[in-house]
Amino acid sequence: MLPMTQTELGTLASDGLPARLTGQWVHGKKYYFCRYLDIMTHGVGRKWEGKLAYVDLFSGPGRSIVRGSQEQVDGSPVLALNYEFSRYIFVDIPEVLSCLKKRLAGHPKFSRDCIHRRRL
Repeated sequence: MLPMTQTELGTLASDGLPARLTGQWVHGKKYYFCRYLDIMTHGVGRKWEGKLAYVDLFSGPGRSIVRGSQEQVDGSPVLALNYEFSRYIFVDIPEVLSCLKKRLAGHPKFSRDCIHRRRL
């Protein structure tokens, strides 16, 4: 197993857990990502009778910090839990998933079966 590097998990977020460093572009990514989830869950979700699953490969630790500003931004796993899916699946390397488990531990939609290790 490869050790985590500074570029994979940068600095600590306000909750004391590691976060990934990112650029200002993350705001645009977040906007389009949430628009996509909104369309999928409201439009397509009805056709699938509420049986949509959310799968996030390379899910990350759930929070990013914008370089230079120290602004914290929720990552895709945290954002996805705001939408109605029948199941959530987060995939990444063990060190990142450990952080994500801790970050999402109190969320009502999060369960241990959401987490899947990525093989190297």
